[in-house]
Amino acid sequence: MDATEHSRRTALFVVLVVVLFVLLSRWAILTSYVAEHPAARALHSDPAVYWFEAGRVASGVFVDDQPFHYTPLYPYFLGFLRALRFRIDQVAIVQLLLHLVTVLVIVRIAWSKFGSWAGVMAGFLFAFSAEPAWLLTRLLPSTVQLLLVSLFLLVLERHRVGQSQVCALLIGLTGGAVTLAYPPAVLLGPIIVIWLLQRRKVAVGMSEDREMQCSCDELIPTEHPEASKRVGFVIGGFCGFAMMLVLPIAHNWQACGEFIPLTAHAGITLRQGNTIESTGVYTRVAGVDVRKERMHQDVARVVATELGLDAPPSYRTIDRFFVEECVSFWLEHPFSAGVLALRKAYWFFTGTRFGDIYGLALEREQGLADWTKTAPIQTPLLIGTAIAGFVLLRKHGTLTLADAAMFLVPAFVVVLFFYSPRYRLPILPIACIASAGLLSNAIACLFNVKNRSILRARSEMNRVDLSPRGLIFAGICSVLGVLLPALNPLWGFDRTEDFRGQFAVTVGELYLRTGDVETAHDLFVEAVELESENSDALAGLLDTLTQLGYVDEARPIADRLAKTASSNPDAWLKLGGFHLRLSEWEQAIRAFEVGLKEDADPGKAHLGLSIALGALGQEDAAWRHLTEAVRLSPEDRLVLIQYGSGLASMGRMEEAEAVFRKMLVYAPDDAEIHYRLGAVLLELDRRDEARKSIEEALLCDPYHAGADRLLQVLIFEDQAE
Repeated sequence: MDATEHSRRTALFVVLVVVLFVLLSRWAILTSYVAEHPAARALHSDPAVYWFEAGRVASGVFVDDQPFHYTPLYPYFLGFLRALRFRIDQVAIVQLLLHLVTVLVIVRIAWSKFGSWAGVMAGFLFAFSAEPAWLLTRLLPSTVQLLLVSLFLLVLERHRVGQSQVCALLIGLTGGAVTLAYPPAVLLGPIIVIWLLQRRKVAVGMSEDREMQCSCDELIPTEHPEASKRVGFVIGGFCGFAMMLVLPIAHNWQACGEFIPLTAHAGITLRQGNTIESTGVYTRVAGVDVRKERMHQDVARVVATELGLDAPPSYRTIDRFFVEECVSFWLEHPFSAGVLALRKAYWFFTGTRFGDIYGLALEREQGLADWTKTAPIQTPLLIGTAIAGFVLLRKHGTLTLADAAMFLVPAFVVVLFFYSPRYRLPILPIACIASAGLLSNAIACLFNVKNRSILRARSEMNRVDLSPRGLIFAGICSVLGVLLPALNPLWGFDRTEDFRGQFAVTVGELYLRTGDVETAHDLFVEAVELESENSDALAGLLDTLTQLGYVDEARPIADRLAKTASSNPDAWLKLGGFHLRLSEWEQAIRAFEVGLKEDADPGKAHLGLSIALGALGQEDAAWRHLTEAVRLSPEDRLVLIQYGSGLASMGRMEEAEAVFRKMLVYAPDDAEIHYRLGAVLLELDRRDEARKSIEEALLCDPYHAGADRLLQVLIFEDQAE
């Protein structure tokens, strides 16, 4: 066995060790998450929306009655898993497998570009990166996104080495798939076309494996393929890309009759990062809820009010309204807009505290993400080295324009919209690859490892001789990449303290959903101590005090909340709920009415009014508010359950059955809905169907008391017969 083969086998062994480490550490992260984190037992925010929509897809309803308000791919991928009856914990295992595949794909790309030990290094960097490890504990999206980006880069590399029509088509298909998981990647389209037009062959007639075994000096000189062949590549790439984009366009047209390429919320997202109040991160628009399930209703109402429209505006009207607002801001405040763009760029290159979107640093402090410490590398630590890699290795053809696009597009998106770790995340695969390429070549040059067994630079790797000036430049970039994130808190940027209060509220709400009221109470107390006028914290504290039976302590909190609720319309809903629990019907009605006037969630406000008016015996008014709640929030679980139960109490059993069956389309694993449907079917004397539905409820939740009691009644009656 020659030295080159020995080195390659050693590298393969190290890759297997890295993969084994990833498997064990990520499994520890997942098991720790399931055991300790309330989010594992209470879906919320975006994951709850994706899970809900996946239920619709799993039931065979592939076209919604609205265009996409989010990335199009996730509900369908998740819907496929739900159709196979995957539970959330089983989806987490799928995520782990996808994560392992991503590691191997990154290793393969870097191996092809720079040699086996660069592949090992790229896999190592990704394996020890914090964000992919932490995001395994969140429902699906980012894990799929990173895999698709890595596959896109792999196809690009295949085409770089040995150009073919099939590779060009796959470039378009994988690039289009990336846009379904990361809509800003639509900008890749023209970049792909340019790259395919000017692409040179690296080694004519040479296989990829052969190329990896050859010295760079031995490669056959580059040459341009024929013009007709390059045009064929462009057509193939364009057709593949267009095929993927047709899918969301067709869905959106079918849903609303408007031409919406990917998602209907590009305009409002642009507005959330470009206003005179913006600081570089997410800036809430007045009157618009941050939650996806509420956002469109709110933006439609805001635009209708601003434009004086009597009817809800079209999606394109809404989009155009917010884009024009942003353009006006840029034109009227060019200096502020320029400073804001620089600030967002700085966040992109150096931000490490996951504040407005993620809370990794704070979760570690709370002991909710201890195992993620096995992946300590923050993305900004790689950015400096990756930039140096692009600059120094680009001219050698190993890092191409299309590779750089997966770095430049997210950077452009952050500068144009706002900084979020979620928007920056797609750079990670190419950042690991570029960093590994630079570091492996720098080591070879610094230590002249041609005669060393560990790298065998000339015979085993695609070596690029870096000049002393290049090495100094690479060192400076790498040091800055490590130094600036560490200095940010000293300069007032990127401080964990800025997000601690809101983090306590978020986690408190999760514990509240899981039924751990005492832990939620402690977190809301902490949040109020940190931010005494935070209405979300006060609302949560009021809720937990009431549930714990501390009514006297809750009264002054309710008074404080009433004084701060004007800046948080949904706080009036909490106040209304407080009065409902105490059977203070008149006060509850006043709170819900104020909430409606202040643009709180109208569905929940009408639902609260319905319950309070019903308790006062005003059945007609209660029913009017309940039907209005259904009209305004046709997908709200609590509203629909109350509506179905109301229909059943009025003797309209067939209509109640239809409501509960429709709900099961979106939530096939909801025990409460199965139970209520079973109760309705029993009233309709369809005992076999009722029993099946009740048993399904107990499969979803073995501890559901109502379903267990109803099943025992059925068993007793069957035995009596």
